[in-house]
Amino acid sequence: MDEHDHGRCSGDHVPAHMNLPNGGTGSGFDFARQRLYDAFKRGEPHHVVRTEYWGNVDPVFQCGGPTRGGYTAHGNGHVSIIRIGNP
Repeated sequence: MDEHDHGRCSGDHVPAHMNLPNGGTGSGFDFARQRLYDAFKRGEPHHVVRTEYWGNVDPVFQCGGPTRGGYTAHGNGHVSIIRIGNP
C-alpha cells in the first residue's frame, strides 16, 4: 500500500512520498519498480533491462476504491521493460 490506511485494509505500508533508490522522490510503486529494475540490471547480460516513459500517471485506487474508503496511489509514468533469461 502506498500510505498508511488507518485500518481500512491490511498490507504493508510505505509513505506516500519517499526517497527513491537512485534519487528523487516518488510513490511506493515508483520505489518498488526502481528496486526491481536495479536488481535485474545487476544480472546483465543474463537479462535485458530498459525503461520507457509511457506517461501514465493516472491514480490507481487501493483498498476498494473511493466508494469503499480507499485512496489513490500515483506513479511517475515510467515503465521498466525486463526480458528475463537473455541467452
